[in-house]
Amino acid sequence: MKKPGHLPSFLLASMGAVLLCLSLPQGALAQDAKGKFSGKQLFSKMVLGKEYRIESAEGEAGKYWVYWGDEKMKWEPKPFYPDELNQKGPMFYAEHLELKFFPYNNPLEEREKFTAFEVQNCCAFFAPFVAGPIDLEDSFESHLYSPTGYRRDKTAMEFNKWYLEGRTKYVWDKDSTSGEPYRKYLFVFRSPQDLQKTAFLQIQYQGQKEDDNFLYNPVVRKVRRLATANRQDVIGGLVLRQEQNSLMTPIHNYKMLGSQLMTLPEVDPTLGFEGGEDKQSPATEYKRVDGLGEPCWVYETTPFREDWWFARQVSYVGLFTLVNWRIDSFDRDGRLIQRVIWDQELSSPGPVSKKTPEGRSSYLTWGGSTFKDYTTGFWAVTYPSERTLNPPLPDTMYNTNTLLQEPKTVDFYRK
Repeated sequence: MKKPGHLPSFLLASMGAVLLCLSLPQGALAQDAKGKFSGKQLFSKMVLGKEYRIESAEGEAGKYWVYWGDEKMKWEPKPFYPDELNQKGPMFYAEHLELKFFPYNNPLEEREKFTAFEVQNCCAFFAPFVAGPIDLEDSFESHLYSPTGYRRDKTAMEFNKWYLEGRTKYVWDKDSTSGEPYRKYLFVFRSPQDLQKTAFLQIQYQGQKEDDNFLYNPVVRKVRRLATANRQDVIGGLVLRQEQNSLMTPIHNYKMLGSQLMTLPEVDPTLGFEGGEDKQSPATEYKRVDGLGEPCWVYETTPFREDWWFARQVSYVGLFTLVNWRIDSFDRDGRLIQRVIWDQELSSPGPVSKKTPEGRSSYLTWGGSTFKDYTTGFWAVTYPSERTLNPPLPDTMYNTNTLLQEPKTVDFYRK
């Protein structure tokens, strides 16, 4: 009997490859192709009924593709990003879904049910302040630019104290009748000379009780109570209205418009910056987080009064980080009259909080932001220059007597 001959080695290799392919499930083949040609999938989750997916960019280290439903964008590292953000890419935002401390203890399943009012109430302004420690102290700089390019610089100090004991789901309880404060805020100008020592104190309450607002004028050494009607007034030396600094209690009408990936608007050549980077600011190296690539709620605010300074606002708030990244304000003819880009920064715990929960080394907190007023052409850039979370500050500092002391340094109130 004739012995069978040996099969050629190339034929054996081909048959082995075919058998291996037939033994693998189709999903594995698809994943292998995706990994080879589209980059490695790092994260996938259904968010508001659409798949949110992060993939590494094939052959481009440190770059990622972000998909959400039909939307797609490329995430790239930037020199002004903190190291943690550059290292993790858009996964930095996804990690906030795993945090358990307030306000992130609301799981995604609950967040997806939020109304526009609830987003405004517990996310839009609160999250940067109350994540982790509930006290904040910082010095910050502000640069006001005129349409001609003239710049006026200002420095100030601000202090925040949050009262969250006994709170559960939301920061503000509209049905509360206790009148207890949920936040106290103190602001003091350090420069220029004509504004030096001018100070502002605000105490905000639960429920229907209106805020207490006090302004200190160092020239006459007197404290004046501000009426609620002053919410529309422009803050001295800035383009912000008073309500934009203190609007923590929702007072307008809110309507959900939809959702989208966070993107920066098209560059405004009069704004002086591209991609969120202020080219004229002396602190171009200032590290900040801009939210690009995070899925956002998009909701509309209309004022409760017809004579308000805006007729309509559109806000973009991150579903993962719960912070407000951008606000566009329009007049009654639909013209854009103001744009705010809210950036965040990563702040480490203060001397009272030696560590952060769940292994985090820093918190997202209010950071550098850009404000443009299109009716006047003026715009401002602000950013913190010295920040401490949970500093050892006495609760008794938040009163009008403190304003009269004319504090000069950021650690004036340290115990």
